[in-house]
Amino acid sequence: MFMDSLLAFQLDKKDVRGRLARVGPMLQDILKNHNYPDRISLLLAEVTLLTALIGEMIKLRWRLSLQIRGDGPVKLLATDYFAPSKGKEAAKLRAYADYDKKSDFSDKIISSDLIGRGFFSLIIDQGRNMEPYKGITPIVKGDLSNSAKTYFFQSEQILTSFFLDVTKNYSSGKESTWNAAGLMVQELPNLKEKKQRFSTEKWKNFSDKIKENVKNKFRENKLDEYKLLSEVFETMDITVYDPKKIKFGCSCKKDKLLSTLRGHSREELETMQDTKGVIQADCQFCGKIYKLKID
Repeated sequence: MFMDSLLAFQLDKKDVRGRLARVGPMLQDILKNHNYPDRISLLLAEVTLLTALIGEMIKLRWRLSLQIRGDGPVKLLATDYFAPSKGKEAAKLRAYADYDKKSDFSDKIISSDLIGRGFFSLIIDQGRNMEPYKGITPIVKGDLSNSAKTYFFQSEQILTSFFLDVTKNYSSGKESTWNAAGLMVQELPNLKEKKQRFSTEKWKNFSDKIKENVKNKFRENKLDEYKLLSEVFETMDITVYDPKKIKFGCSCKKDKLLSTLRGHSREELETMQDTKGVIQADCQFCGKIYKLKID
């Protein structure tokens, strides 16, 4: 029931809110149309998990986009999170990676070298007639969780922590699968006094305790999410809300592509056409191939 879903919760006496997410089949749908090396799949699973956690935390009417751009072999990790249009519908998420296919992605290469230096960008688009909000912070040593944490502290002045776990499961005679679980906690700012409730040191101690408690729990065969939250936060008063579903979903459409192409000049279109006057375009997210002809 809880795979591909999110649980929102709040630590009432701590004035901390959080999200717990687990993704599995959705990751397979994201990865199945791409022949990514394992190291790329792992990074894309991490950024997908971060996007799900952040997207559910924000009061979103349409789309949240997360982009990681670096100067290493991994050039881009991009995700889109689409909020449900109705209350009980599943949120939709898509993701893709752009990378140097000639590079070495073996385990001997450390993750910080794969991404290198670059930026972590969050774009919140609330829909028609609304100006999108874009926040950018530097990537922190190739670490996606710390980059997200830094984003919230620098752009929102809110202390936040992320705890992510991604695994690849190997089954004899079957295709291997990916699973990911993540926890996000964030302080609720003291709006009356307009200051943080936690000192940096107290938040670090709070986060370190969570990290120690959550260690290895994500990989339990029969994970009980409610039990996990109870054990991780022990004696703290916690309110847990109803789970929300997430699934893979792509917004690419033939009409959108045709509209984009019609913005090009006749000369530009001719360079894109094959001998039969057909333009082939593929969606980077879902891998769907469109064959279009411009009148």
